[in-house]
Amino acid sequence: FNWTIVATVSSTDGYGAAGIDAFHAQADEVGITVLAQARFQPDQDDFTEQLNMLKNSKARIFVMFCAAQDASPLLEQAFRMGLTGEGYVWIGSDSVTKAETY
Repeated sequence: FNWTIVATVSSTDGYGAAGIDAFHAQADEVGITVLAQARFQPDQDDFTEQLNMLKNSKARIFVMFCAAQDASPLLEQAFRMGLTGEGYVWIGSDSVTKAETY
């Protein structure tokens, strides 16, 4: 898709941290700019701080690494904050894209 500017959000557990760190390393190698890097604790229920960081970055493409049970509430709050819909793209890791996430 030729996207070169993104923001990332991930959990601080081993899965989220390792996945997003690997993404950042690859992004740097291929010339993708990461405007913001938001992290949250597993089982967190308020993502206002992280989503405001993403919103303020002006990125429109978000890469997310976290467990499925964290993805749903984060995406629900992103929807309420206007960070979904036309012009926005969310790319999730394999755990995020599980059917039961939605």
